[in-house]
Amino acid sequence: MNTSATLTTALLSALFAVAASEAEGGSRGVEMSAGAFEDRCEAENGTFYAEGDTLACQVDRVVIACDFIAIDAADCRWNGRNGESEVLRVLGRPDLAALPAALAPAAAG
Repeated sequence: MNTSATLTTALLSALFAVAASEAEGGSRGVEMSAGAFEDRCEAENGTFYAEGDTLACQVDRVVIACDFIAIDAADCRWNGRNGESEVLRVLGRPDLAALPAALAPAAAG
């Protein structure tokens, strides 16, 4: 393995370790392709990283790491309690149908 590949692997490992900290961030499933994730990351001036089926995007101090479980579906996690705006810009808003009933808005009647 050359020096560049070794540094990239070390950097990715550090980023994924930070992103995996559930106590300091969050997680959710998303319907998005890997290409769309990369495009959104770059549109937000983020730094994009890839390691196998896991992709990561660093926007400001927030690292969003997504494990792609299908061509258009991923389980994503991020670090930091104050990174919700960055997460929304990269991942989009959660699908209301996927929220538990207790969290979904009440239907207008």
